[in-house]
Amino acid sequence: MSYEPSPWIATGVSVLSLLVASINFFRDRAVLQVTSSYEPGWNEFTARIRITAVNKGRRPIILHSWGGAATKGRFIRRIDGIKWMTQQFVDSEGHTLTEQKPYHHVIEAADLEFDLQDGTDFMIDDVWIIDTVGRRHNIKGIRENVAKLRAWAAKQHPSRFV
Repeated sequence: MSYEPSPWIATGVSVLSLLVASINFFRDRAVLQVTSSYEPGWNEFTARIRITAVNKGRRPIILHSWGGAATKGRFIRRIDGIKWMTQQFVDSEGHTLTEQKPYHHVIEAADLEFDLQDGTDFMIDDVWIIDTVGRRHNIKGIRENVAKLRAWAAKQHPSRFV
């Protein structure tokens, strides 16, 4: 008597291997976790926002620039009538983050103010980070921290930051 494997066993093994391959595919990618914290000013130190980006995935990710927009409290970030800008990090090649490696960036009140070529100026109230692939990574808690920084700057310079 010879043993013939059932086609159901082969199908089950195939489905199981597809499931394991899918799990590895989703775990084996770059996952950027970006948070912000407000650091209040005291004595001669100015208030600022510290942005911390950590690569939680297995693949390296290269941070290219940061961007901001004057959303005026709107939920949608890129619609007509909203002014936005991007600014490269100091290193033009970007910052490479390997697995679990953090990167810190500091934004001060003067970094929130921009003048456009047409002569208009605006203050950003939302910030994000852009990688070299072009993906925008939202920053957790940034709108609240930008509002705190703008309020601090308005107390220091009432005529500039309104």
